[in-house]
Amino acid sequence: MADEKVSTTVDEESFIDKILADASEFARSEDEKEEKELTVQEQIEEAKSAYRILNSEQYKFKPGDIIQFKPGMKNTYRPAYGQPVIVSRVLETPFIQMDNNDTGTPYFNTPVDIVVLMLSRDGEGWLEFHQDSRRYMPFEG
Repeated sequence: MADEKVSTTVDEESFIDKILADASEFARSEDEKEEKELTVQEQIEEAKSAYRILNSEQYKFKPGDIIQFKPGMKNTYRPAYGQPVIVSRVLETPFIQMDNNDTGTPYFNTPVDIVVLMLSRDGEGWLEFHQDSRRYMPFEG
């Protein structure tokens, strides 16, 4: 029955259209990013700066705090830079994210110690993400 057409509702079609539009927009934005070639010295300075930011002031967040990524510390697709998120839980014992033992990912051995709550992209629900608090600072909106 290869000729059968799967029927979808308007809501399903809108949802599929939104996902495709979002994926297309993301691909375009990734293509438009200009790759900046750095000298070895510039790479060293950038690495030192990132190290200082990551290990700079360590905040003791508590549930209900509104926070955002520190500059240059975003390592996940969401939340976006400057997007406020709410700390929903602070883990008593941080766990180490192993990401299937793949040492080639930025998540391998990441200490996860907070859970943040954020509004979904469509604004119709809330999502929780486990995160590394070293990458966050109080929201400055």
